[in-house]
Amino acid sequence: MTSEYPSLDLIYETVRERLRLQMEQIDAFDTKASISLAASGIIFGALIGFLSEAPQEWEVALAIGAMLISVAATLSVVSLWLIRVDHPPNVSRLRDTYLVSSIDDTKLAIIDVSLEAIERNQGRIRRKIFILIGAFLFLLLGILSLASYLLLLLLG
Repeated sequence: MTSEYPSLDLIYETVRERLRLQMEQIDAFDTKASISLAASGIIFGALIGFLSEAPQEWEVALAIGAMLISVAATLSVVSLWLIRVDHPPNVSRLRDTYLVSSIDDTKLAIIDVSLEAIERNQGRIRRKIFILIGAFLFLLLGILSLASYLLLLLLG
């Protein structure tokens, strides 16, 4: 039996591979957001711990560092939990809609849904990147606040 769409299998495999690679990329960004969140928690704890024993002239700097770390943690949470991505196809909908359809029609529908998801996900990935850059910058500033204080303790 000759397919109405001779290149359908090649396109189907190509799109599925692209979607798989995109999911790996998203997982990598989520891992980075988790690391940022964990580091934020540790640094925040250290800053608050030192804040209670810090000389008065360092209280403001440590408090600002704690606030910067709080922003980093918040941005990490936004990246992790508020920016969701599409994972097509919806298997229940696929079953309900294409159970009696030809294999070619079903593959074509999966290709179409997957391509739409890839496009939507690209915008979401860009937002994740932008938010993660912000999280790491705020984390860096908070770390610098803590490092400055620790350097002062060591030197003095």
